[in-house]
Amino acid sequence: MVLVFPFAVAVFSCVVDTELLKRSVTHFSTLTIPVILFGIMLLVMPRMVYLDLKDVHPLRSEVHRLPQPYMYLDAVKMMELNSFHEHAFATNDLAKAAAEYKVQSSAGNNKFSPTMLVIFFVCNFINVGFGVALFCYILLVSVAGKIGADVCNHLVFVLAAGAVWFPARAYADWFINLGDFSWISTYQAAAVMAVLFIVGSIILALRMVEGSLYHRFVLPAGAISAIVAVMAALKPHWLTRTALTLEAYDPIYRVGLGLIVVALLFDISSTIHQKPS
Repeated sequence: MVLVFPFAVAVFSCVVDTELLKRSVTHFSTLTIPVILFGIMLLVMPRMVYLDLKDVHPLRSEVHRLPQPYMYLDAVKMMELNSFHEHAFATNDLAKAAAEYKVQSSAGNNKFSPTMLVIFFVCNFINVGFGVALFCYILLVSVAGKIGADVCNHLVFVLAAGAVWFPARAYADWFINLGDFSWISTYQAAAVMAVLFIVGSIILALRMVEGSLYHRFVLPAGAISAIVAVMAALKPHWLTRTALTLEAYDPIYRVGLGLIVVALLFDISSTIHQKPS
């Protein structure tokens, strides 16, 4: 997502209609409703980000998504967990390694680093905040009337880029939890973000004009994300096998794959932004 996010923000900024925003806040009308919703969501977001950080089961006070080693205040524990985590992937029994890692992570000094807590909170707030801003803006332009092809194409790219968050987050949590997908059924933050993405896509589809790139980008991206989610819930060992294959790649090859993705995103974002001749 570090590679995708800048392109999504840049493309989104190209179609923000400042005059429409001014009308929505200076004169109360139906255009004001999306702005009010955005304000309410911003007020709710800090609590949501906090709960995502704590990730506490609603019925049992136990953490079911393991924190990254660098979150801990104790430097010795952080290094021990990091070393154990690195060597765990070399074993043939990830389930056993995950259970041992959970025991080690819950033992001793469990205090988190205040600095890392702030970084985690701010980064997640910005991440979720952009998704909320995108959703509310799609709602705003849909209330204003039909969404033109140029604006729609830009928003389509941003939605498609946002859909990448779901498999990327699934891989990140798979990695830190050593192949354990038991947390996915209680991952409430991801469920809310998925609903936000789906509803935003539906609104855009209902209000767009003919000739947009909606079917070429949003539908495939949404389908891929849905397939990954279903696989994670029903066949997690399939994803584990794929992730282990990628994890075995030399870092230089992973950098190469990242550069290819950057080139693709740059080409698509540039093409979408070009005015038709």
